[in-house]
Amino acid sequence: MSQAVNVERVRSLSGTSTDLVSPDYRRLKEQLAAVRSADEHIRFIYLLGRAKSGDIFFYVDNEPADSEDYSPPGQLYEEASEGIARVFDSKDMTVEGPVADDWGVWVTALVPIIDPASGNLIAALGMDIDAHDWRWQVAGRAALPLVLTLMLIFLLTSMLSRTRTMKTLRENEKRLTTFFQNDLFGKIIVHRASRNIFDINDSALRLVGLPRDKVVGNICHQFVCPAEQGRCPVCDLKQTVDNSERVLLDSGGKRIPILKTVTPIVIEGDDYLLESFIDISDRKRADEEVRLAHDKLSIAVEKLESQKIRGDILTELRQFLQATATVAETGPIVEKIMLKLFPASNGAFYLMSASRTDLALYRAKKEGRDRVIVAERPS
Repeated sequence: MSQAVNVERVRSLSGTSTDLVSPDYRRLKEQLAAVRSADEHIRFIYLLGRAKSGDIFFYVDNEPADSEDYSPPGQLYEEASEGIARVFDSKDMTVEGPVADDWGVWVTALVPIIDPASGNLIAALGMDIDAHDWRWQVAGRAALPLVLTLMLIFLLTSMLSRTRTMKTLRENEKRLTTFFQNDLFGKIIVHRASRNIFDINDSALRLVGLPRDKVVGNICHQFVCPAEQGRCPVCDLKQTVDNSERVLLDSGGKRIPILKTVTPIVIEGDDYLLESFIDISDRKRADEEVRLAHDKLSIAVEKLESQKIRGDILTELRQFLQATATVAETGPIVEKIMLKLFPASNGAFYLMSASRTDLALYRAKKEGRDRVIVAERPS
């Protein structure tokens, strides 16, 4: 039955005033008070210890601090009977009484708390039942089964509750660790104050290109993050990083484009940053390829449009020339068409007679803001 007690919690007690701020002390005190409230026949329930000097003292009891019956941690139990002292020597449970002390007349049951690792007795769990009249004296003689049953219920309930809680915590921790390590997104946990890398998952390790033991413990600045010390976007510059394009450095210093989110988290009361990111190198390359293809397409379209425009102009010129009656009439028409063919540059074209005996050169020449049309005809 003694193995059902949370030995680690009891072992953490020092039997001094420092226990008053200990979470283990407060938890044990809450449990003792709950047992006391559950049964009106129980007056006191407590944990006793024995100093090297042989003195019996209180570790913790069920009484609130403002109670006149409260026993602070380390208070000597000067009225402890020889039967109570024998529990620490024999390591056997016992029931004695009625026994009188400063608090009253009691039937007392004690159960040793044994450390399973060392086999040493580290405390004794005591329970007092009021024996002020003959009925409780009778109860005292028959109290062992009742008291021990109540104590067993208390200890087993505590053990089962703790076991369920620890099992749930272990399952949740295992589940979260599995999610963290197998997430397709890279994840890095950074200690906010020191900027040291606390943990990293497999996806992030593949991008960084280093084993875990070469990453964990390093400062993130200039290691996986290009930001300089004192220029952290989140901690120093107070920026919000939510699906933002950032850069990750790999082991060779290569800058890998990533889409990143940073979330503040708390682990065991300390502040950390959870960085989640995904490599967008392929997307960046695809974007560049689309941009280049778009540029090429735009150039091709411009060429096609230019060719179409020029084709339309030449068709217009042919129609005008066919409508002229004399060679002299072609001059003004050609000059007009030349301005359309070469609106922003110099250019030239030739006209040849049907007999192929006459050749004329028409040249568009840009001079300042004006365009001068020069007609040259060989003699």
